Amino acid sequence: MKIKIEAAQRVPLTRIAAKFGIDPKTARKLRDAAGEPTVAVRRRRSSLDDYADWMRERLGAGVPAAQLARDLRRRGMVVPYSTVRDFARKLRPPKESLPEEVRFETSPAKQAQCDWSELGVIVENGVLFPLHVFVMVMGYSRKTFAAFATAMDELTLQRLHVAAFCYFGGVPLEMLYDNLRTVTIGRDEHFAPILQAEFEDFAALYGFKVRCAQPYRAKTKGKVERTIGFLQTSFLPGRSFDAGVAEAQRQLDDWLVEANARVHRTHGEVVDDRFAREAPLLTPLRADLQIIAKRELRKVNVEGFIEYRASRYEVPAGHRGRTVLVRDDGECVRIYAADVLLCEHQAAAGRGAVVRIDGLRPSIERRLHDLVVEYRPLALYDEVAQ
Repeated sequence: MKIKIEAAQRVPLTRIAAKFGIDPKTARKLRDAAGEPTVAVRRRRSSLDDYADWMRERLGAGVPAAQLARDLRRRGMVVPYSTVRDFARKLRPPKESLPEEVRFETSPAKQAQCDWSELGVIVENGVLFPLHVFVMVMGYSRKTFAAFATAMDELTLQRLHVAAFCYFGGVPLEMLYDNLRTVTIGRDEHFAPILQAEFEDFAALYGFKVRCAQPYRAKTKGKVERTIGFLQTSFLPGRSFDAGVAEAQRQLDDWLVEANARVHRTHGEVVDDRFAREAPLLTPLRADLQIIAKRELRKVNVEGFIEYRASRYEVPAGHRGRTVLVRDDGECVRIYAADVLLCEHQAAAGRGAVVRIDGLRPSIERRLHDLVVEYRPLALYDEVAQ
């Protein structure tokens, strides 16, 4: 339109062409065009065009752009994350807008949130186990700890708390939970949570206050919920854990290094840098603290075993028929008789395991093998029969 106006004012085509940086022939063509001239935009070929179908498939499976950038680097395609993000944005369908919310923030070292997420099943030593992930996130910095587990019982919960506190280097003032059965058994008449006795003792021992989210108010613990969602979309897609829990945890540990080194979009800082200001304010972790061990009575059967948590644990000879005390801290099962430690076993990984005392059963079997059975010829029995 500007070219037509210039031409109507009898401005020479050469001057119009120089003004708009085009060829005089192009200026004449645009002047004589019947309608408003349009400029065809030629799309430049992207270095990611060859990966478009693969990226579209991965995006459909929920893989985020950051993970795609890492996968491309493993394929030898070194592309800036911003390029991958912009290209993925063109392939991914637009999201619906969400309602506005006011985010609740906490001061440094005041609160951490934790929760479980079920991830299906995993095969460990040929046995199928449920696979869960435990996640704890610091409220101020969003520093995250995560660990896989095949059980969500009280002892596992305590053990992973201790692992998380060691990972962070201290204990926050309070912990926020969903209404886990291993944390609370319900609400009193004032709607305050009633804590499990063992977990209440554990919290008192480690010096943190227990808070429970209001029922049906998932956003109360939104930080850990969003972190679990981030883990499910950024870490899980495209991975397999055929080698067992230990290999799965190794992959998760590597991912946590990257996740805690990223700039968090909520506070706009590198998570580890922000945690560096939070860490000195945590309550120091005492070295002499232990898990609140579970105690139960069991009777030794005639084979010299006790049945505990759907597995069998061997007891030294001489205690068959006796009632013994079992102490379980989640990692080690100790068996006592009259306050005397009889033996200790590593806790079985799942149900149906048979845990023996090293060297005990082979010696019994060896004695049975060394027994000499008298040999008599068959003719002797014929003589007796006559």
